Amino acid sequence: MRLSRPRPWEFLIALAAAAALAGDAAYRGSGSLGVAIPLALIASLPLAWSRQVPLAALLATVAGLLVCLAAFQPYDTAVFVLAVALYNVASLGDRRRSLIVGAGTALFLVALIMVIASDNLARNTGIRLGVVFAALVLGDTVRSRRELREARRERDLRIAQEREQENLRRIADERLRIARDLHDTVAHALVAINVRAGVAAHLRASEDSEPALREIMAVSAEA
Repeated sequence: MRLSRPRPWEFLIALAAAAALAGDAAYRGSGSLGVAIPLALIASLPLAWSRQVPLAALLATVAGLLVCLAAFQPYDTAVFVLAVALYNVASLGDRRRSLIVGAGTALFLVALIMVIASDNLARNTGIRLGVVFAALVLGDTVRSRRELREARRERDLRIAQEREQENLRRIADERLRIARDLHDTVAHALVAINVRAGVAAHLRASEDSEPALREIMAVSAEA
């Protein structure tokens, strides 16, 4: 699959996430900015392609965040960057995939927190899992509403097409009815002309009228 160039706002989201990670290191003094900024960019730039390849972007972001955690420990910020990738996975996939990714992410986070957390294990785990599941639920809700809007739009389009076909059918029926009425009217008139001309010719009202009457008979009979 060939990736297209991300849109500007997708780059802005990735850069904002990188700035948050590097800012975390600067605020807490947990690492050199010369190291934090490049690592933050590496971890966050996959978010720019997360709408094209959400699962691959999630895996790349997780790998980058692990490197950031080892280098300058942006524990809180990393969870929110991860939440952005999870949101895209949920909003662009389906519920089954969201559940699988959510379960895998939860297990991964619990294992990671047990390794790096020294105190408040339950609190740290609860907060981070809450952020992760909130991102998944929000993404799934957005996806569901988008699919509902698309279904409604398709239904409205189908109804409009059915109405148009019904209108065309009614027009065709009306044309057929008009054609039949016209046929009956013309046929009745021609029969009447033919009958009267035949009667007039039979009566031989005058010698001058007979040729014309016979011509009327011939033309009306042919018609």
